[in-house]
Amino acid sequence: MKVGVRAKILITVVAVFLFATGLNTFVISRVFRKGYSAALQSKMDVIANTLKSQIERLTRLGIAVENIEGFEAQCQEVLHKHKELAYVMVAQTNGNIIFHNDPTYHNTTIKNPEILNALKQKQQTECLSKTNEQTYYNTVVLTGDDSSGQNIAVIVGFPTALIDNKIQELIHYSFIVALISLGIATFLLLTILSISVTKPLSRLIATIHQIRDSSNLDSRVIVRSADEIGELAVSFNEMVEDLNKTTVSRDSLMKEVDERKKVEERLRKTEEKYRMQFEGALDAIFIADAETGIIVDCNPAATRLVEREKSELIGQPHTTLHPSEDIQEGFSKTFKQHLEDKQGEALETQVITKNGEIKDVAIKANLLEVRGKKLLQGIFRDITEGKKAENRQSQLLEQLEKVNEELKEFAYVVSHDLKAPLRGIKTLVDWITSDYVDKLDDDGKEQMNLLVNRVDRMHNLIDGILQYSRIGRVAEEKVKVNFNELVSDVIDMLAPPENITITIENELPTIECEQIRMMQVFQNLLSNAVKYMDKSEGQIKVGCIEDDSFWNFSVSDNGPGIEDKYYDRIFQMFQTLSPRDEFESTGVGLTVVKKIVELYGGKIWIESKVGEGSTFFFALPKQETGVRNEKLETNIIS
Repeated sequence: MKVGVRAKILITVVAVFLFATGLNTFVISRVFRKGYSAALQSKMDVIANTLKSQIERLTRLGIAVENIEGFEAQCQEVLHKHKELAYVMVAQTNGNIIFHNDPTYHNTTIKNPEILNALKQKQQTECLSKTNEQTYYNTVVLTGDDSSGQNIAVIVGFPTALIDNKIQELIHYSFIVALISLGIATFLLLTILSISVTKPLSRLIATIHQIRDSSNLDSRVIVRSADEIGELAVSFNEMVEDLNKTTVSRDSLMKEVDERKKVEERLRKTEEKYRMQFEGALDAIFIADAETGIIVDCNPAATRLVEREKSELIGQPHTTLHPSEDIQEGFSKTFKQHLEDKQGEALETQVITKNGEIKDVAIKANLLEVRGKKLLQGIFRDITEGKKAENRQSQLLEQLEKVNEELKEFAYVVSHDLKAPLRGIKTLVDWITSDYVDKLDDDGKEQMNLLVNRVDRMHNLIDGILQYSRIGRVAEEKVKVNFNELVSDVIDMLAPPENITITIENELPTIECEQIRMMQVFQNLLSNAVKYMDKSEGQIKVGCIEDDSFWNFSVSDNGPGIEDKYYDRIFQMFQTLSPRDEFESTGVGLTVVKKIVELYGGKIWIESKVGEGSTFFFALPKQETGVRNEKLETNIIS
């Protein structure tokens, strides 16, 4: 069990106090016993001599001792007056009791040998006697003789227990006083200790605990006295200050060591990571001395690139990697450029393999400093196949440009050479019809009209083919187009019959796009709906629904409808579902519409029920309504 300084001091003080109290009690009891005994003895001497004087005075008057009247009562009065006395009696020297304060002892004989022995003495004597297990202190004073010639003695006795009781009472009161004094002294001592010892020590202990728990050596003990405790606090503060200096130096050293270890560990991991990336890189990596150009390291991809072993490359000048025409004053062109100002840029050059094969490479280099030495790290990427592909692409582009020129020339030739005979045929038919109108019967006129229709159909077919071939080759500026106005303009241009009504169902958006192309889309869709309408009251509706990514347009009608097996066919070139003699059509219009929508990044589809009508849907993306890298040019093809 832990015992504090205050408790130890308190225990010590109590022990000393108890020892002092015990010693004081012992001494006091001895002194008191002697003094009190002497006082009682003196008192008994006085009483005995007083009674002796009375007896001698009466005997001088001729009164025999045994005839003295009332002497027993006087003995009782003395005993009553002096309560500490046990007995008072007058006895002969032979032990016969003449008077006694207790009448029962009258004319009895003293049995106690100590008193009997004292009676034989010729002078005043003190003695101890024991009666009924009690000890008495006696004073024996001799007086005159009685009538029988026996010496008479006055005997006064008191119990020695009286002294013991007085001593115990004295010890009891002394102990009470000692306890009160001890309590007062303890309180005063604790107060003094608390102020001058325990509180400073507690502050010292608290500071020690604070330093131990927080490792903060800046804590100090407040010094408030110049005594030993104050000196202890000053010494402790000095010790902490010295320890703080030592600890700061040690902590700084340990921190520096830890930081160095961490740096070394990071460096080791970085080197391992770099080595793994270096060895596993798909591109060839060469590392050369930046001053001499000597190769100091390379990875497996580098050996595969130049078809040489690593041992054949290390220690060789980097110029051995390049053909002789790429070497300039001992340094390759790219090496010199990288050293000067081209770090991080990809420069193209060539390397030569062991068997003399030339390979095209792109080099990206950066300057490194490792342990004070400057190195140039070059990453070589084999672009030989890419170069070949570029050459092939250039050749194909040249061929494509030639084909486009030839196509333009072909389109011009087709437009001029094919249309010229058609115009001649149509002119000839017009002449025949006007010159021989009275000679042609109805069958002849019908044949002439049929011939004109065939010529017009052929003319429109040629226009449709030419226009489809030019899709994506003619640029048009994009503008903000209000589709409400655009569709209204298309309706006005179409001028539908009175039995067909074209309505716009809801508000159409304003989109930045190429206006003529969007007009061509609606012209083709609406003209088809009008052309093939088979109901006496035709209804054609135009609408648009917006979602997160698209504008979803629709053109619906209540016409004849289309069977689902023809959904794909109607968007193919030259495909029509009705005989050309019934409905004049080239079969190119929906193909052009599909091409325009898809080049805008959208899609077109149809939903239809035979006998109820059809709905053409097409969706244009919101983010880019223009054509992706291509431009369109089409016309309505009916």
